[in-house]
Amino acid sequence: GESAAGDEKKGEPAHPVPPCVAELIPGLRLFFGGASPDQMTVNEYLPGSGIRPHVETHSAFGPVLVSISLLAPVIFEFRHRASGVRLPVWLRPRDVLVIAGEARMAWEHYIPMRKADVAPGGEVVARQQRLSVTFRVMRERGFRC
Repeated sequence: GESAAGDEKKGEPAHPVPPCVAELIPGLRLFFGGASPDQMTVNEYLPGSGIRPHVETHSAFGPVLVSISLLAPVIFEFRHRASGVRLPVWLRPRDVLVIAGEARMAWEHYIPMRKADVAPGGEVVARQQRLSVTFRVMRERGFRC
């Protein structure tokens, strides 16, 4: 069956993908040019937590990432690396975020560390526990950006 990639240095499978996730793989192939994602990361975000601005490692991961947002809404931000322009995106539970092309290479993405977000329409929404499940395709060893 499908399995999640383990430690990228070892390149060995970690744990089998749970059946509820394995059911998603055929649909996810649409985003990966027909390939099955072979790396899955589950992150938990508690109120006040976030993730620093970054671009996924080009040499380790393919050109597309797909993330499913679960449990609670959050402002997810993009920042253009050259110009500094910022673009906030309101992610609701069950939203699917696809990062590819220029968004993948030229924009950093992050979640600001704060206890509340301002939703579209101006409502202040207190942060709650949130999960993200991100799928990637690992590149072959030795790939250079």
